[in-house]
Amino acid sequence: MNLRKLILMFLGMINATVYADGSDRYALATGASAASRLTTQDKLLRTRSYHHLNQAGLSEGKTVWDIGCGNGMMTVYIAKAVGPKGHIYAMDASQEQLNIAKKNVEEAGLHNVTFIHGDIQSDKQHLIMHSADIVYARMLLMHLPDPEKAIANIKLILKKNGILASQETIMSSGYCSYHTEEYKKQVEAMVSLGEHLGVDYDIGNKLKNLYKSSGFTKITEDIEPVYIPSEMGKEMINGGLREWKDKAILANIITSEDIKRWENIYNNMPTDDPTFILAFNVAYIIATI
Repeated sequence: MNLRKLILMFLGMINATVYADGSDRYALATGASAASRLTTQDKLLRTRSYHHLNQAGLSEGKTVWDIGCGNGMMTVYIAKAVGPKGHIYAMDASQEQLNIAKKNVEEAGLHNVTFIHGDIQSDKQHLIMHSADIVYARMLLMHLPDPEKAIANIKLILKKNGILASQETIMSSGYCSYHTEEYKKQVEAMVSLGEHLGVDYDIGNKLKNLYKSSGFTKITEDIEPVYIPSEMGKEMINGGLREWKDKAILANIITSEDIKRWENIYNNMPTDDPTFILAFNVAYIIATI
């Protein structure tokens, strides 16, 4: 085990997703340690995500792959929508995330979900070729070092005329009206950390071209802002910072003084300011092979 992995273990970040090549490229926490942030994120995104899936033709009897299913928030919605005549394959590279997803599905009383522990970039042995009416991927490619390989494997899963519904952030578009310049520095640090880890947190900007160059057709793209209420915004900023700060310091992207300054600013951020704005852009793609 290399020195970097030992340091990450010491810092308590071993829950981060480890990919098939042995790399740890996930800046944020996963599993139980990220539950609060992921729940908040789902509350912010779910309504538009439901609409996105409905645009892709989600309906009773469909077979859907939920790639990068995480804690299963969307898996539950999809499983209910396709009903007992449909089926969901929920895949994630993190076993801890899958365990939470399984619990959420069981608590919802659903029996039409198969869980797959695997990396869509490399674990082709887990894929069922030409099985999916729809492949759904929310905030997946931004965490992958080889998104083109992931897209190639997604194509293998889809039936002829199958539909991909893909959703990714454009992190550098993030804006906060509270201490705007300090928030901008945070966003820049996070994007730089992604580059250091070999991933692209601005991949939403490139999404349409990625799918076009991979052979997808009939591509529609919508780029829309997500507005975050101040109370949720405070939780998202502070929770996210707690999860990625140690990696950013280790990579010499920020200093401990930066962290202390940001924690002081955003821990004291008011949650009752009617003029508060926190937003970022999300790209929504629907594409056919």
